[in-house]
Amino acid sequence: MSRNSGPSRPPSTGLTAGTKSPKPIQRFIFTLRGKPILTFYWKPGTDGWSLLGVSDPDPDGAHLSTAFLNGKFRTHLTDPKAENPEVMGKVQTPDYLGKRLSPRYKRALKPYRSNQTAWTMTSALKRKVARILPRIAGESVIVPFEAYLTEIRLNFGNSKRWRKTRIRDLVGKEETFVYIREGGRDYLIRPINEKFLVRFTHRGLDSLVNIWAGPLGLDEYLEYIGDRIGPELRRRVYAAIR
Repeated sequence: MSRNSGPSRPPSTGLTAGTKSPKPIQRFIFTLRGKPILTFYWKPGTDGWSLLGVSDPDPDGAHLSTAFLNGKFRTHLTDPKAENPEVMGKVQTPDYLGKRLSPRYKRALKPYRSNQTAWTMTSALKRKVARILPRIAGESVIVPFEAYLTEIRLNFGNSKRWRKTRIRDLVGKEETFVYIREGGRDYLIRPINEKFLVRFTHRGLDSLVNIWAGPLGLDEYLEYIGDRIGPELRRRVYAAIR
């Protein structure tokens, strides 16, 4: 277990462990070297619909309306300045998610031995990684782009970075990064009780997130507004990295 492995990106879903917010989240601010690059807003409505879109750079009001009504996921891409304001309508049933997610979760659920160990980060490595993890600040989630660009080297033989821990001792604890190595592959794991855990590779976890995001229509939305916000995004990125 002491051999080196290639680098691995942090999963795209984790907030800094222990971060809590008493206020409802309304903004997702993506930053690069601490500078805001892209801001999404989220506004839950009282009629079951919520608004989701980019507020900075402004795509001239184009946004998504999403809801789960009458047992179906419903999404509308609306552009108030277009000749036909309702650019796209999308309706999907929970079966869409169930058929795609159920096999993945079944494959991910695995038993583990009572004395089986996993690799967890030392306090020193946790502090370094925490600098680039998404964090909650009031009504906003700050998401550093560095979280998508940085790679964690899974060199478990380095005792300054990793330590062995019994998996059963991690049940109910807030450990963001817990790994096992099986069959030459590294898995991010989460024990759900003293007998079973769920495990995913980083690629598998990213794929899972994309499946959940499908009904929201984010891919279609970002493609639609790409020409409107692209030049400003490039300018901000260049300014941040200079």
